[in-house]
Amino acid sequence: MLKLLQVQKAISYHLITLSYFREKEETMKKTTCFSLVLAVVFLLLIVPPARAAIPAAERGALIALYNSTDGDNWTKKKGWKESHLAADG
Repeated sequence: MLKLLQVQKAISYHLITLSYFREKEETMKKTTCFSLVLAVVFLLLIVPPARAAIPAAERGALIALYNSTDGDNWTKKKGWKESHLAADG
């Protein structure tokens, strides 16, 4: 009978230990996932978007298109005539 109690105690101890480590593992997974998401958001906020230079001929054609089609009155004109493009029309 004493041996049975010792075995039951040992099993109980191992089950509690196993449960503890499973909870710890879940917490670590959540923490790792959160840290990864936080790092990605941080990088997206810090790294400026890449902008390719538009060849002069294409740029001139785009400005001519904008001006000839009354671009100032377009309903969707985001990106046109902003910062370095504002001077050329």
